Amino acid sequence: MRETLPLLDWTVSRLLDGFGSDPQAALLGLLTLCYGQPPDVVLQARTADFDLAARLWWCGAAACCLPLTDPVLHLLKLYGLAALGADGYLFALSMSKAQRRVARLSGGVLPLATLRAWALAGCPDLESSDQRREILRRYSEEGATVAQVAGLERELDARLLTSVTDWHAVLLPPGGI
Repeated sequence: MRETLPLLDWTVSRLLDGFGSDPQAALLGLLTLCYGQPPDVVLQARTADFDLAARLWWCGAAACCLPLTDPVLHLLKLYGLAALGADGYLFALSMSKAQRRVARLSGGVLPLATLRAWALAGCPDLESSDQRREILRRYSEEGATVAQVAGLERELDARLLTSVTDWHAVLLPPGGI
């Protein structure tokens, strides 16, 4: 991953610059890079999936819940998330248009799948929602109390938040947006 940092920095810079000309493609690319969700999941994001007050994104039909960090909250505000209707989709793009527009913003060479791969390499915990559910299920089946399961869930949430915050600090350092 270290060898891709100059390209990663360049890509993030291009996507951030793209907010002026193509905010949908810019946000789509940045959310994919920040959270490593499959492009079709990000494309289906609805405003109701984001709880800005709780700092959470319920993505993939609530299959996972991801923490919203300060830089991502700032990007969502730049995009005007609050101004969109509660039932609206963030992106009015087909997959092929999304791919073309994000690739154009990122220099014409980087598909969404590459941005996703970088995210999962930079923050492997982003891919852990199924594993987290399994850990909690097993812990419960082994006789843990509801309070113990809730405690473990808080611990796993804290680890995810730390991991995601660290990843976002690499991508979107303070003052970089």
